[in-house]
Amino acid sequence: MSGRFHIDVAAEPTEIGLVRRAVALFLRVSGWPDAAAEQVVFAVGEAVSNSVEHAFRGFAVGRVGVDLELDAAGLLVTVNDDGRWREPGHSGLRHNGLPLIRAMVDDLVVESDAAGTRAVMRIARG
Repeated sequence: MSGRFHIDVAAEPTEIGLVRRAVALFLRVSGWPDAAAEQVVFAVGEAVSNSVEHAFRGFAVGRVGVDLELDAAGLLVTVNDDGRWREPGHSGLRHNGLPLIRAMVDDLVVESDAAGTRAVMRIARG
């Protein structure tokens, strides 16, 4: 089974739920197993939340894009924004987004440059 999905939203907290629902629908229609889909939706939602909360602090609101590519091997997820990278902090229950995402996916690579930040996640088909 294969397929592609893309959504681009304003980096606003109100858009996070929309992204989660759209990703969940794509995975359901694509036949991705329910338990694995929940983990993907969580990881994507967390990555989008990180962009919304951190990438645009002190700047005008930008955009967050999510791309999913599904093939026989698994799922490739890319979450990108056009904001500014902030080094993650660790204070209490906050700022644990990247470790949470890493726990949900097989591989996570985060890249940042002047154009924005990109998180690439790989999830093997189970």
